[in-house]
Amino acid sequence: MYRKPDGSKGRFRHDAEVQTRAAAVAEERRRFAALASTGSPFEVVDPIAREQVASPSKGPTFADVVDKYKAAFLPTLKAATQYGYRIVIDGRLLRRFGKLPIDEVDACAVRAFDVELVGDQLRPSSRRTVLTILRSILCRFAVEAKYLAKAPDLPKLPKKSKRCVPALSRLQVDGLLEAGSAEAKLAFALAAFAGLRAGEIRALCWRDVDLERGEIVVRFAHCRGVTDKPKSGDDRVIPIARQLQALLVARGARPAGELVAMTRYGKRWGQYGLRDAFSRVARRAGVEGFHFHSLRHFFITELFEKGVGAPTVQELAGHAHLETTALYAHTRKGSARDAIERLSGPASPSEEPIAAE
Repeated sequence: MYRKPDGSKGRFRHDAEVQTRAAAVAEERRRFAALASTGSPFEVVDPIAREQVASPSKGPTFADVVDKYKAAFLPTLKAATQYGYRIVIDGRLLRRFGKLPIDEVDACAVRAFDVELVGDQLRPSSRRTVLTILRSILCRFAVEAKYLAKAPDLPKLPKKSKRCVPALSRLQVDGLLEAGSAEAKLAFALAAFAGLRAGEIRALCWRDVDLERGEIVVRFAHCRGVTDKPKSGDDRVIPIARQLQALLVARGARPAGELVAMTRYGKRWGQYGLRDAFSRVARRAGVEGFHFHSLRHFFITELFEKGVGAPTVQELAGHAHLETTALYAHTRKGSARDAIERLSGPASPSEEPIAAE
């Protein structure tokens, strides 16, 4: 608020050209100086000072860069990965940084954003995922596309949290197979005894099942309407376990292009069909606290407990990195005690308790 030369009241409002407190204070001082010398805050008294404070170019915003990122980079990812990236970008990153110039998304801004993620009670692994996608935009794409001269020096990513997820027992898996329909039973067996992911089950055709040689070749995964390479990007060959062999043989001869696992209506399982079917069967079988992916988890855990080496488990599971395989290498309740008892072996004579006289 100010007084005009004729004595009437005036009001001046103007956004600082750089959105910081220092810039706002400098802008206010220039306007008061202009008012004192010219009678109007609209006059520019010291353009040289303005040049020193003002940003020479605001440049593209974070949202502008993300638009290019979505068009140029996301199509190179698998359908499931694209979906996850879009959820994070649209739901969190654009909402937080969208209007900000790309060169102002610095370490300070990212650290404040991470504090917000902690306030939203995101697990360290979820925070790591969000911040990794942000790094992909800032440190990789924006630099390669020349939106930034160099990658910003961002804070370190949160450490990966180690969670011990309970594994299904063989008794529980047998109960699930017994309680499920013929269609669900085959799909569940492909996950429990061959380690296939849900998307790989949806894409598996009979041409990739060789009952004579006893092998399944996993070539594709079907996710959100798109058939693509498996998550690791490579084909893998899985010997057929006896439990699964019997179910596959029972289906009889099938056309090579027909899907192996289908619903009772002869259709491909939907995106959430296997998840929902597992929930229904688990309730009937009295198996609580698990989900469809737990069947694949059972497959990997069983291999470890049977003494299979980690590189072989990695190959059968289709993990791109051995580090991922290691996440499954936990033990069931009681296994640790059994292992220590085996290590200890039988008690030596010197360790025998002395009988009381």
